[in-house]
Amino acid sequence: MLGELVVAAMQCTEFDVEFQPVDMAFWQAFALPPRPGFTVRLRIEIERPRPAIPLIRTRARVRETGVTSLSGQVLGTGSVPLSGAEVSVPSLRLTTRTDHRGGFRFTSVPTGLASGSLRVRARGLERTVPLAGSAGRAAPLVIHFDIKEG
Repeated sequence: MLGELVVAAMQCTEFDVEFQPVDMAFWQAFALPPRPGFTVRLRIEIERPRPAIPLIRTRARVRETGVTSLSGQVLGTGSVPLSGAEVSVPSLRLTTRTDHRGGFRFTSVPTGLASGSLRVRARGLERTVPLAGSAGRAAPLVIHFDIKEG
């Protein structure tokens, strides 16, 4: 009976028949001794309706902006550098961690990043720092993040 099933599956172009032995984990999962077998694969295609995409009726406006870096240092209580703090610019979806000196650097941010903020997370606490014009400035940004021991 198994032979007839294999021949029937091989004659149908919709099926792919594989003769590799079934993995031992399969037999163990069903607590059965290994038996002769084969695998029949059936390709299934599901046609999904495509969503209507509205036409764009206005010209695209392109605004050029320069790219610069944003760097700084996160300091904890007593001006001790905080290593491993998560620093992110949520509006740009950028995230990094501070090094052993509390330093961080984003290499490509828009020059004069006027809108947005920097979010710092360390030891279960979070602080938000406004970024008005911080990108592209010469001096690194210094963020004081006081952590109270408790």
